[in-house]
Amino acid sequence: MHEIVLEAEILTGDGEVLVCSEKKNADLFLDLQILTARYSVTTLSEEEFWTHFPQETYQSLKKKYDPQGIFKTLYKKITQIK
Repeated sequence: MHEIVLEAEILTGDGEVLVCSEKKNADLFLDLQILTARYSVTTLSEEEFWTHFPQETYQSLKKKYDPQGIFKTLYKKITQIK
């Protein structure tokens, strides 16, 4: 991955956005290279779900990287399994 991606922004569970590269947060950047697919489901309503995650930060990053809304939201990804 590091040969293709030079830098990534990671949204932590507490709402912090970390920039990762070979020089910044290198341990997280290395982890991105070895991540495997994850499977998630939730029984929370969307309102309850966002009380556990930084919705404003997520929406800001989603708008930046998916301005046309092509991809599902995080909540829809884990509740609409197909």
